[in-house]
Amino acid sequence: MLFRSSSVTLSSVSADSYAWSNENGPILGGGNQSLSVSTAGVYSVTVTDNGCSNTSNVVTVKVNPIPVASVISDGDIYYGYINNTILRGSSNISGSSYKWNTNATSKNITVSPTVATTYSLTVSAAGCTSASVSIDVNYTDVRCTPTASEIKKGATVYITICHNKQTICVPKGEVANDLKNGDYLGSCGT
Repeated sequence: MLFRSSSVTLSSVSADSYAWSNENGPILGGGNQSLSVSTAGVYSVTVTDNGCSNTSNVVTVKVNPIPVASVISDGDIYYGYINNTILRGSSNISGSSYKWNTNATSKNITVSPTVATTYSLTVSAAGCTSASVSIDVNYTDVRCTPTASEIKKGATVYITICHNKQTICVPKGEVANDLKNGDYLGSCGT
C-alpha cells in the first residue's frame, strides 16, 4: 500500500532474466530484478534461470489518497458577548484521526482565546499525515462602561456595538436584537 506521489519497489529472487507484468500485460522496461511501482494494480514477475521459467504469485498494490485537512470557524471572539467559538475540522478520508496544535484530538474543538490566536490541524489516515492547515481566531474585547445616558435599570454587563455608524454601549440583553437590525459588535470602523 502506498500514497499518491510515492512508490514501492517490488523485488524478485536472483535469476538470469525477468519479465514483469500487470493486469494489462507485460510492462515495458520491466526486465530487471526489481520494479518501482507508483500505480495501483496487480503485479507479477516471470523469472528464467538456467532455461527454466517460473511465474510468481501476484502482488496487489493499492494506492491510497493523501489525507487533506480543512478547518472552519464558527466565528471570532467578541469578549463579553461571544467568549468561545467552535473550530470544525474535516478530512477527505473517512475515519481520519485529528491532531490540533492545542493537543486536542477530536474533530471539532471549542476555543476561548484571550488574544488573537492561530490554530492548526493535521489529519492522519492509513499511516500518512496531511499538511498542516491553520485558521486565525480574532479577539476583540467588546465590554464597555456606559455613559450616564446609556445606563439601563437592571443591566450589569454592557457591550460595544456600532449602530447607525455610531459607537454606543448597550446592555448585553439588547445586543441580539441590535445585531438583527444590522448593527455589529465592536466600535464603528473596526
